[in-house]
Amino acid sequence: MNTKKNITFVFSDVEHSTRLAQQLREDYPELLEQHRTVIRDAIKKHKGKEIDTAGDGFFMTFDNPNSAVLASVEIQKKFHTLKWATEIGLKVRMGIHTGVALTTESGYTGVEVHLASRVCNAAHGGQVLISHATQRGLEKNVKEESHLSDLGGYLLRDFAEPVKLFQLNISGIRSHFPKPRTDFNEK
Repeated sequence: MNTKKNITFVFSDVEHSTRLAQQLREDYPELLEQHRTVIRDAIKKHKGKEIDTAGDGFFMTFDNPNSAVLASVEIQKKFHTLKWATEIGLKVRMGIHTGVALTTESGYTGVEVHLASRVCNAAHGGQVLISHATQRGLEKNVKEESHLSDLGGYLLRDFAEPVKLFQLNISGIRSHFPKPRTDFNEK
Protein backbone atom coordinates (compact mmCIF):
# COMPACT_ATOMS: atom_id res chain seq x y z
CA MET A 1 0.00 0.00 0.00
CA ASN A 2 1.30 3.45 -0.93
CA THR A 3 1.26 6.22 1.70
CA LYS A 4 2.55 9.78 1.92
CA LYS A 5 5.18 10.68 4.48
CA ASN A 6 7.17 13.80 5.37
CA ILE A 7 10.80 12.76 5.24
CA THR A 8 14.28 14.24 4.90
CA PHE A 9 16.17 12.91 1.89
CA VAL A 10 19.95 12.95 1.56
CA PHE A 11 21.85 12.18 -1.61
CA SER A 12 25.63 11.89 -1.83
CA ASP A 13 28.03 11.40 -4.69
CA VAL A 14 31.82 11.20 -5.04
CA GLU A 15 33.20 14.07 -7.10
CA HIS A 16 35.44 12.96 -9.99
CA SER A 17 34.85 9.27 -9.28
CA THR A 18 35.87 8.30 -12.82
CA ARG A 19 39.24 9.98 -12.35
CA LEU A 20 39.67 8.17 -9.04
CA ALA A 21 38.77 4.84 -10.65
CA GLN A 22 41.35 5.44 -13.38
CA GLN A 23 43.96 6.52 -10.85
CA LEU A 24 43.40 3.64 -8.41
CA ARG A 25 42.49 0.91 -10.93
CA GLU A 26 42.26 -2.40 -9.04
CA ASP A 27 42.36 -0.55 -5.69
CA TYR A 28 39.17 1.40 -6.50
CA PRO A 29 36.79 -1.29 -5.12
CA GLU A 30 38.55 -1.04 -1.75
CA LEU A 31 38.10 2.74 -1.77
CA LEU A 32 34.40 2.30 -2.50
CA GLU A 33 34.03 -0.14 0.37
CA GLN A 34 35.77 2.24 2.81
CA HIS A 35 33.58 5.10 1.51
CA ARG A 36 30.43 3.02 1.98
CA THR A 37 31.44 2.04 5.52
CA VAL A 38 31.83 5.70 6.57
CA ILE A 39 28.42 6.61 5.18
CA ARG A 40 26.65 3.53 6.54
CA ASP A 41 28.12 4.10 10.01
CA ALA A 42 26.75 7.68 10.05
CA ILE A 43 23.35 6.55 8.76
CA LYS A 44 23.12 3.97 11.53
CA LYS A 45 24.37 6.32 14.27
CA HIS A 46 21.83 9.00 13.35
CA LYS A 47 18.94 6.55 12.88
CA GLY A 48 18.61 6.97 9.13
CA LYS A 49 17.87 4.46 6.42
CA GLU A 50 19.88 3.52 3.35
CA ILE A 51 17.38 3.44 0.51
CA ASP A 52 19.66 2.83 -2.45
CA THR A 53 23.24 2.92 -3.57
CA ALA A 54 24.66 2.92 -7.06
CA GLY A 55 28.41 2.95 -7.56
CA ASP A 56 29.62 5.80 -5.37
CA GLY A 57 26.23 7.43 -4.81
CA PHE A 58 23.93 7.03 -1.83
CA PHE A 59 20.24 7.75 -1.30
CA MET A 60 19.36 7.85 2.40
CA THR A 61 16.46 9.11 4.48
CA PHE A 62 16.00 10.46 7.98
CA ASP A 63 12.82 11.05 9.94
CA ASN A 64 13.84 14.67 10.63
CA PRO A 65 16.20 17.27 9.18
CA ASN A 66 18.28 17.50 12.37
CA SER A 67 19.44 13.89 12.09
CA ALA A 68 20.17 14.33 8.38
CA VAL A 69 22.33 17.40 9.03
CA LEU A 70 24.19 15.75 11.92
CA ALA A 71 24.89 12.64 9.80
CA SER A 72 26.11 14.79 6.91
CA VAL A 73 28.44 16.74 9.21
CA GLU A 74 29.88 13.48 10.53
CA ILE A 75 30.37 12.09 7.02
CA GLN A 76 32.15 15.19 5.75
CA LYS A 77 34.37 15.44 8.84
CA LYS A 78 35.44 11.81 8.40
CA PHE A 79 36.29 12.29 4.74
CA HIS A 80 38.32 15.38 5.66
CA THR A 81 40.30 13.64 8.42
CA LEU A 82 40.75 9.98 7.47
CA LYS A 83 44.24 9.49 6.06
CA TRP A 84 43.18 7.24 3.16
CA ALA A 85 40.52 9.76 2.07
CA THR A 86 42.74 12.83 2.25
CA GLU A 87 45.68 11.11 0.53
CA ILE A 88 43.65 10.37 -2.60
CA GLY A 89 41.65 13.59 -2.47
CA LEU A 90 38.24 11.98 -1.94
CA LYS A 91 35.54 14.67 -2.03
CA VAL A 92 31.86 13.90 -1.53
CA ARG A 93 29.06 16.28 -2.46
CA MET A 94 25.81 16.07 -0.53
CA GLY A 95 22.30 17.46 -0.86
CA ILE A 96 19.51 17.49 1.73
CA HIS A 97 15.83 18.24 1.14
CA THR A 98 12.74 17.70 3.27
CA GLY A 99 9.32 17.06 1.79
CA VAL A 100 6.36 14.76 1.42
CA ALA A 101 6.91 11.73 -0.77
CA LEU A 102 5.01 8.64 -1.66
CA THR A 103 6.24 5.52 0.10
CA THR A 104 6.13 2.34 -1.96
CA GLU A 105 7.29 -1.23 -1.46
CA SER A 106 10.62 -0.32 -3.07
CA GLY A 107 11.23 2.99 -1.28
CA TYR A 108 10.17 6.56 -2.00
CA THR A 109 9.05 8.33 -5.12
CA GLY A 110 7.83 11.76 -6.14
CA VAL A 111 8.94 15.27 -6.98
CA GLU A 112 10.52 15.83 -3.55
CA VAL A 113 12.91 12.91 -4.12
CA HIS A 114 13.91 14.38 -7.49
CA LEU A 115 14.44 17.77 -5.88
CA ALA A 116 16.73 16.27 -3.24
CA SER A 117 18.79 14.64 -5.98
CA ARG A 118 19.07 17.97 -7.83
CA VAL A 119 20.24 19.72 -4.64
CA CYS A 120 23.05 17.14 -4.40
CA ASN A 121 23.93 17.61 -8.07
CA ALA A 122 24.34 21.35 -7.46
CA ALA A 123 26.94 20.79 -4.71
CA HIS A 124 30.70 20.67 -5.15
CA GLY A 125 32.95 18.00 -3.65
CA GLY A 126 33.22 18.53 0.10
CA GLN A 127 30.09 20.69 0.17
CA VAL A 128 26.69 20.04 1.76
CA LEU A 129 23.75 21.99 0.31
CA ILE A 130 20.35 22.04 1.95
CA SER A 131 17.02 23.31 0.69
CA HIS A 132 14.99 26.03 2.36
CA ALA A 133 12.43 23.39 3.39
CA THR A 134 15.13 21.57 5.34
CA GLN A 135 16.55 24.77 6.82
CA ARG A 136 13.10 25.78 8.10
CA GLY A 137 12.69 22.42 9.84
CA LEU A 138 15.95 22.50 11.78
CA GLU A 139 15.77 22.90 15.54
CA LYS A 140 17.28 26.11 16.89
CA ASN A 141 20.35 24.46 18.44
CA VAL A 142 21.19 22.55 15.23
CA LYS A 143 20.63 25.70 13.17
CA GLU A 144 22.98 27.67 15.42
CA GLU A 145 25.66 24.96 15.41
CA SER A 146 25.40 24.48 11.66
CA HIS A 147 26.44 27.96 10.56
CA LEU A 148 24.34 28.07 7.40
CA SER A 149 25.08 30.41 4.51
CA ASP A 150 22.13 31.58 2.42
CA LEU A 151 23.20 31.12 -1.21
CA GLY A 152 19.98 32.45 -2.74
CA GLY A 153 17.58 30.90 -5.22
CA TYR A 154 18.67 28.63 -8.05
CA LEU A 155 16.82 27.00 -10.90
CA LEU A 156 17.63 23.32 -10.70
CA ARG A 157 17.34 21.09 -13.75
CA ASP A 158 13.73 20.36 -14.75
CA PHE A 159 12.26 22.62 -12.03
CA ALA A 160 10.36 25.74 -13.10
CA GLU A 161 10.72 27.68 -9.84
CA PRO A 162 13.96 28.66 -8.09
CA VAL A 163 14.94 26.69 -5.00
CA LYS A 164 16.53 28.60 -2.14
CA LEU A 165 19.75 26.83 -1.16
CA PHE A 166 21.85 27.03 1.97
CA GLN A 167 25.40 25.84 2.47
CA LEU A 168 26.16 23.89 5.61
CA ASN A 169 29.44 25.31 6.95
CA ILE A 170 31.29 22.67 8.95
CA SER A 171 33.94 23.75 11.44
CA GLY A 172 37.46 22.89 10.28
CA ILE A 173 36.39 22.13 6.71
CA ARG A 174 36.62 24.31 3.62
CA SER A 175 33.62 26.63 3.35
CA HIS A 176 34.41 28.64 0.21
CA PHE A 177 33.02 27.08 -2.95
CA PRO A 178 32.04 28.36 -6.38
CA LYS A 179 28.36 29.03 -7.00
CA PRO A 180 26.18 25.91 -7.02
CA ARG A 181 26.64 23.71 -10.07
CA THR A 182 23.69 24.93 -12.10
CA ASP A 183 23.46 27.19 -15.09
CA PHE A 184 20.70 29.26 -13.60
CA ASN A 185 20.39 31.49 -10.57
CA GLU A 186 17.59 33.78 -9.52
CA LYS A 187 18.35 37.45 -10.07
